Amino acid sequence: MSSSWSCPTATTTTTTDTEDLFAPHNIEYLKKFIQYVKANPNVITERSDLNFVKEFLLNDVPSLLMDTVSLPTNEEQVTTTTTITSTTTPPIPHFTVENHKFPGIFVLRDSPNLIPVWLATKNLIPTFHHNDDRDSIHTISGIEYRIWNPFHCKLASWISGGIDNFSLAPGKRVLYLGSGGNGQETISHISDIIGESGVIYSIDINSTRVEMIKKQHFARFNVITILGDASQPESYSHLIDPASIDTIIFDISSSASAMCQMLAKNAKLFLKEEGDFLLHTKALEEGSSATHCFDTVVKCLREQRLKPKEMLTMEPFRNNEAVILGGKYKEEETVKVNA
Repeated sequence: MSSSWSCPTATTTTTTDTEDLFAPHNIEYLKKFIQYVKANPNVITERSDLNFVKEFLLNDVPSLLMDTVSLPTNEEQVTTTTTITSTTTPPIPHFTVENHKFPGIFVLRDSPNLIPVWLATKNLIPTFHHNDDRDSIHTISGIEYRIWNPFHCKLASWISGGIDNFSLAPGKRVLYLGSGGNGQETISHISDIIGESGVIYSIDINSTRVEMIKKQHFARFNVITILGDASQPESYSHLIDPASIDTIIFDISSSASAMCQMLAKNAKLFLKEEGDFLLHTKALEEGSSATHCFDTVVKCLREQRLKPKEMLTMEPFRNNEAVILGGKYKEEETVKVNA
């Protein structure tokens, strides 16, 4: 966007005026966006996507920008003194679409300056929108693309962070363990990626969360939601074919040994020999560094004959968290626990 972009006045602000403010494109845009939010603090509480932008601005914008104008918090009572003269509505971005290196994932760029904006997936069920889709749908050449925000979704942050190789692609079969926590948005994007010929099994131990997933994804025919305990995979083994899963996503917060044991049990029953897993872990041990905590998980995985291949920390999207990508050791392979 050019430096001539201008914001609506505070007196004429409506929700519609902010439809395309949630994606900061460049430094000039950020400067004007900060001024806009200062003049219109009500949008911070009205729009959940702007809450995300507020966090982004507070944590990641260089301090030189913050020296120019301060951003209010929700609790502050702000008296608007900033003068913004133009009543022009910000232009709606015209996106171009590029294929990501992983099939089924796309990158949307703002055409005028070709700055990368977001990851996106094609909406598997056009016109069917989730509650969190209100500002994330862009129709390009008659195709609906759903923005995939790495600050909201762990899997998107792993991909944005540069994870190299895993089996998520059209037609694949995915087992998602612990999907009911913050994984509901992730489920819908995986559903988009794997498409009509793929399937995702969503496992969670909490009945309330399972019902919520069923209601939110009822139109997604490739999502199978199961109430189950990941530590006892035999309890749902009659619903999933043995050795049929391409990728296991593990997102259950527990001790290193408990996580690895649960993952190993499910991998033994369901994961293909050439399949892979993605394990999300946090630095939970008090007094220990994040690196030490992550190394402990890697050691526990090897003890369970699971082969870590790649580890990626999740900054700047999340602190003290990491994802470990791996697979199963082949029968003839020797496990070096402390390698």
